[in-house]
Amino acid sequence: MAGENNIAEMVKIIFPLERDEDGYPPFQEESLWVKKCEGGYLIDNVPFFVYDISLEDVVAVKKKKGQLYFHQLLHKSTNSTIRIFCKDHFLMEKVRQRLEGKGCYWEYSNTKSYSSVNIPIEVAEEVIDILDNEEKLSYEVSSQRF
Repeated sequence: MAGENNIAEMVKIIFPLERDEDGYPPFQEESLWVKKCEGGYLIDNVPFFVYDISLEDVVAVKKKKGQLYFHQLLHKSTNSTIRIFCKDHFLMEKVRQRLEGKGCYWEYSNTKSYSSVNIPIEVAEEVIDILDNEEKLSYEVSSQRF
C-alpha cells in the first residue's frame, strides 16, 4: 500500500495526459511512484489525473531518453480511484475521516479542494453512498473496479 515501501526502491513512471477542450487537466503528464515487481511495475500512489489506473495495479513501461513511460496495464487490482472536489475544507476533512475509517487511502493535491482517493472493493458501494449524500461536494470515478 502507498507509503509502506522504502522510497529508495521506488521509481517514477510517466503517464501522458490528454487535455480536453477546456485545457483540463492542467498538465501534459502525470508521474506515479511504482515499485518493480514480477512481470512489471506496481503502482504505489493514487493518480490525480490518469484514468483507469488504481493503486496496486501492475503496469508495463517503455524507456524513452532514460525515463520510464506507461505502456500498458498488465493486471488490475481490486482498488478503485475517485477524485473529490469540495471547496468547504471542514466538509472535506469530515469526509476524509469517514473514508479513511473505511480503509480508503487519501491524497491531497496542491490545493485542499481537490483530492484523489483509493477505495478498496469491499467498501466501494458504501463509499459511493456517503459521497452521494454530500451535496456540497462532487466526485468523479476515474478507475472503477466495483
